[in-house]
Amino acid sequence: MKLIDNAEQILRKAWSVKMALLTTLFATLEVILPALNAAIPPGAMAGLAAFTSIGGVVVRVLKQNGLSDESTGNNCHGCRACRRNCCVAMGLGQ
Repeated sequence: MKLIDNAEQILRKAWSVKMALLTTLFATLEVILPALNAAIPPGAMAGLAAFTSIGGVVVRVLKQNGLSDESTGNNCHGCRACRRNCCVAMGLGQ
């Protein structure tokens, strides 16, 4: 298994990654807060976790300014020799 070319950029800037981290935070708080007798209604953090999880799926398919198309692994640079699926589909691969 190999990382995509701009994995570091994706981890720092992609909204889908940020939403996944928020989902993890809210799910963790759902477990921890009742033990601390916090004044947050039961299920509130679970609801937020569900919301951010769905949001992560939505933002994953949206084009995000500041990130290159390499995040999809389908960036065609027209080299005619790379044999990536995008080049082959465009008739550029050999």
